[in-house]
Amino acid sequence: MSRLTNQELEELEDALIEAQQLLAMSQLESQILQQLSGAYDTILNNTLNGNLTTLNIISILLAVLSLITGFFGMNVPLPCLKNPWLGFGCP
Repeated sequence: MSRLTNQELEELEDALIEAQQLLAMSQLESQILQQLSGAYDTILNNTLNGNLTTLNIISILLAVLSLITGFFGMNVPLPCLKNPWLGFGCP
């Protein structure tokens, strides 16, 4: 077994300290990147929620319009059309 000199021991201790500092810095960088990624995801989710809300409102309006036009497009007699006061004419 070989013995290390005092200078070699000091250099080894310095290298260990630097390795610990590097580990701490890399963990800190990792946490910062995770927080930035989380903030970016939150912003994207809020934008997506707004877009989906708008599209949902448009689809509901189009569904109501298609329901009304589908009802009037059927070949069934409608009682409100026989009223002369509505201006549609009497058959």
